[in-house]
Amino acid sequence: MTKDFKDYVPSAFSVFVWKQKLIWLAGIMLISVVADQASKIWAQERLATPRTIPVTEVVDGEPVTTEKTVFRHSDTIVIVPKFFNFIYRENPAAAFSLTQSFPEWFRRPFLVIVSLICFIVLLFWYFRYPMPDGLFMTALSLIAGGAVGNLIDRVRLAYVIDFIDVYAGFYDPSWPHYPTFNVADSCIVVGAILIFWRTFFPLPEPDKEDANVSKDAASGSQA
Repeated sequence: MTKDFKDYVPSAFSVFVWKQKLIWLAGIMLISVVADQASKIWAQERLATPRTIPVTEVVDGEPVTTEKTVFRHSDTIVIVPKFFNFIYRENPAAAFSLTQSFPEWFRRPFLVIVSLICFIVLLFWYFRYPMPDGLFMTALSLIAGGAVGNLIDRVRLAYVIDFIDVYAGFYDPSWPHYPTFNVADSCIVVGAILIFWRTFFPLPEPDKEDANVSKDAASGSQA
């Protein structure tokens, strides 16, 4: 790739994403969120069994016992023996259980606020990106969609549903057993990989004049 940004001609894909950036962002996010939420609903219905348990809370200084419906794993679907399964898990903490030690009253609003801040940063980064780059903008869209998918779980359920279970070494104890994850996590990981790729194979850094040249090139290519 040439180092002179003025000689850089964006691909037809990058031009399309650049010209339709709002539609592209909304479309990728919608597909990601729908796929994530639909798969989680399926996992809860297919892989778990609802149970009713008593829950005691203090209301106005008096203990009050109510019934609460919880879901517990009841079935495993083996896709690839000793490697890839579908199971049901609930994760009230962040990725890799990083906030597991936080009390519930603090953890849930903390994770919701952090997710919202990250989402706003992603939107700002997406719309302020100075040059046509379909790969990078797709990466940000996937991460934003994944973040919203898990955020919906945290707001609605206070935990995130995971169901994809992968062993790296076919149950060989010397190989890692990856934490159970979901479609939203997959979108975030794919987006992160694309950003990682762009970091090692970057487009030239534009100054203000070069950024205008990029925009003109995209407009001319679209015409």
